[in-house]
Amino acid sequence: MKNLLIGAVLGAGLCFLLISATTYLLVLSGLLPARQDEAASDLERWMAGISLKATIKREAQRKSPLTADGQNLLAGAKLYAGYCSGCHGAPLNPMPSFATAYSPAAPLFLEDSPKNDDEKEIYWKIEHGIRFTGMPSFKKMLSEKEIWQLSLFLKNLEKLPPTVQAYWQTVK
Repeated sequence: MKNLLIGAVLGAGLCFLLISATTYLLVLSGLLPARQDEAASDLERWMAGISLKATIKREAQRKSPLTADGQNLLAGAKLYAGYCSGCHGAPLNPMPSFATAYSPAAPLFLEDSPKNDDEKEIYWKIEHGIRFTGMPSFKKMLSEKEIWQLSLFLKNLEKLPPTVQAYWQTVK
């Protein structure tokens, strides 16, 4: 029985070393895809998606200190116009050229609103960015308040007050 256990442990260790060595050789040889103009494989998308969800669940803990009032939503809309619309679209430019240049393509918020995301998840994505997608971290460009205003705007994109909606309809 002891020999069987030792054999199983050695076999598992050998399998681990073989898989690690094969992966290392694939990376060194350039056989793993690195092109931005090529769609990610199902495995890559699955791994990145699982990792992103787990990271956000672990790290996105803060609730917004701001209310989703007209002033904060308008400030968020203006921030979106200046920092986000070029990739994620806006009423006067629903399909910007940057949106399709990324792999994966940037989500277009006129079609795929983040309304179902928790505001703290939206905040986390803006603050930290998302690796391998082109989504940058804005924590060195925007203040915490501005990131919250932008997050609240995106969360409430489909139910904006009339004054904010009027401004939003002018954004390119």
